[in-house]
Amino acid sequence: MNTLHSFAAAAALIAATLTSCSPKDAPVYRFQIEVVAVNDDGELIPIQNATVRATAPVVNALPDFTGFSGIDGIVRDAEGNDLFQYGLPAVLQVTAQKEEIRPWFLAAAT
Repeated sequence: MNTLHSFAAAAALIAATLTSCSPKDAPVYRFQIEVVAVNDDGELIPIQNATVRATAPVVNALPDFTGFSGIDGIVRDAEGNDLFQYGLPAVLQVTAQKEEIRPWFLAAAT
């Protein structure tokens, strides 16, 4: 009887191995950010040199993307990538800010 139990256990182990699910590839969520303004005619005008941050609005958020908009309004990170990606679903808060250069900043740098 022990041989029968051993055989059944081995068969169950082999069946479990053959039918087990292999891990699925984790999804990757990719997104691009474009900074635009809408004029009176409803046209989208790209905004250049805006500082942009996309992050989850919670303490110690893992998704935290920053970059600057180019002449086309597309945001790029420090390495020049314009496609951001994150491995989990998330709701991001995107903020863009454009600061003017004041002359006293330039005078202090010289």
